[in-house]
Amino acid sequence: MTIPIPFLQCLLLILLSGPLFAQRRTTTSDQSEQQPLRLHGSLLLQGIYPGFRVGLERPIRQTDYHHPDGRISSHQRAVLFYVGMYCHPGFHLNTFAGAEYIFRRVGRRGLITEFRPSLALSRTFLGAETYRVNEAGIVETVSSAGQFYAMPGLGFGIGKVLGKPGPNHPLACMVNLNLTGLAPYNGLALPTPTLEVGFRYQLSTSSVHIRHRIRTHQ
Repeated sequence: MTIPIPFLQCLLLILLSGPLFAQRRTTTSDQSEQQPLRLHGSLLLQGIYPGFRVGLERPIRQTDYHHPDGRISSHQRAVLFYVGMYCHPGFHLNTFAGAEYIFRRVGRRGLITEFRPSLALSRTFLGAETYRVNEAGIVETVSSAGQFYAMPGLGFGIGKVLGKPGPNHPLACMVNLNLTGLAPYNGLALPTPTLEVGFRYQLSTSSVHIRHRIRTHQ
């Protein structure tokens, strides 16, 4: 009986590829744990106008990947609640409060990349004295003149864990490029680029319950 050559080729391919598949096999375990809240602080330039932002990040989910070299990379999701402001001299002071959903990756060497959609409520305060004429025809000063706006945004960030690399190291520095807008602004949503430089610090005294998944590459 003659064995077809194509059959022998397929058998040889399966035997050779077995070790490769074995090296890429992963084991997965799911668990729940407590993880610290994270404090954020940053200086920003809204266009060319200075400001700042502070916030508190609540972790939601984290998947750690344990690599054969002993290092750990991580995929994280979290919600950041923040307040901030920037000043456009002679025009307005813009204060805002909102939240953003963070998609984060932390590499084996501590490199951080993020994607951050956000939505905030903005309140502007005009930078010059404002007047109005009432029903009696009398001119009067308007105190705290300004408007409320929706402030949607999209952000892209890159950063570095400070100290020993790892997904849960207490301190990290970040640089974010955000595209934010005020809506409706004269009937339009006007996007403005924002450069943000700041830090993230884990609070050891406060923690929340998250879903934690661990994947080990074998």
